[in-house]
Amino acid sequence: MPGVHLQTIQQPVPDDEEWCWNDVADSLLTPSHALRREMTVGGMITRLQEYPLVALCTGTFWLEDDFLEVDASLDSASIAAAMERAYYSHDANYGFNWDHLRFAIDEVKRT
Repeated sequence: MPGVHLQTIQQPVPDDEEWCWNDVADSLLTPSHALRREMTVGGMITRLQEYPLVALCTGTFWLEDDFLEVDASLDSASIAAAMERAYYSHDANYGFNWDHLRFAIDEVKRT
């Protein structure tokens, strides 16, 4: 793209066997705490408002009830943490699905 300056950066593969590309991006970009998005409908609307209404897009979203469907014992704080974990461990090859939600919930419960 005209005017875009590219730079090649080499990074080692993360030590964690279950690393994802977000881990690499986080190590190169703004600290991850600054990148966190509000895991609410309002947060999603705010993000979408960065684009014109005619911009093509596709996506999926999962609500609190979906996480409760996987594990009814979750409280709001655990659901928010699982949503954040799901977001940051997302792999576009597999997408968001029930298994991905279960993984995120299990990771949150493990910590």
